Amino acid sequence: MLNETAPSADITFFVPCLNEEKNVAGTFSVIMAAVAEVPVSYEILVMDDCSTDGTVAVVEAFQQAHPDVPITLKTHDRHQGLGVMHEEGARLARGKYYMLVNGDNVERKEVIVALLSKLGQADMIIPYFGTMDNRPLLRRIISRTFTALVNFISGNRIGYYNGAVVHLRENVVRYHPGTQGFAYEAELITRLLARGATCVQVEVPSEERQHGVSKAFRPRNFISVGYSLLKIAWRRLTGRA
Repeated sequence: MLNETAPSADITFFVPCLNEEKNVAGTFSVIMAAVAEVPVSYEILVMDDCSTDGTVAVVEAFQQAHPDVPITLKTHDRHQGLGVMHEEGARLARGKYYMLVNGDNVERKEVIVALLSKLGQADMIIPYFGTMDNRPLLRRIISRTFTALVNFISGNRIGYYNGAVVHLRENVVRYHPGTQGFAYEAELITRLLARGATCVQVEVPSEERQHGVSKAFRPRNFISVGYSLLKIAWRRLTGRA
């Protein structure tokens, strides 16, 4: 269901989780520390993608321990995928802006502060690693190859397509591609740019998760990425943004 009321917060932090019991509380703490430095009204919207560990219990315990923090939890009984939840979250959110902050606690406070400080300057605030990319070599190669492919196909010059992008929430609701996998953000960014949206790119340092492993490099995600690249190419060739 689409939340059609006027925004009641400056920004909604969308926190997707899949088996992040050791990381999600730290994610909340980082968000709270960031908004303490950049005074904005906010809400945290947590969406659990059918976790089999104690993620939901950790979130509920945090809610009880911090009743003053505006945290809403939505759970799923079946796996939805990051892209689907990103769109669903935008429809439920109440903020003017909408920002992904993964529940794996890889976004540093300084990164969130840097992005929040740009609110109001453009339709999209896009982080990229640039010279501050400290990820393992293989991950850097895969990531940069994907970025180069998207830029070549779309004609854009974006530094990174898979980060904690800040969007105007109404743009996410209206133009989200409906893609299930991890490449939904590339589709959304290229689609918005083709429609004349503005963006500001902010160089930020990369950070690795402290617990668990990344879920981005599963075989089904590579298939989904290939499909997204085809959709981006089709939109470019047909002029249908």
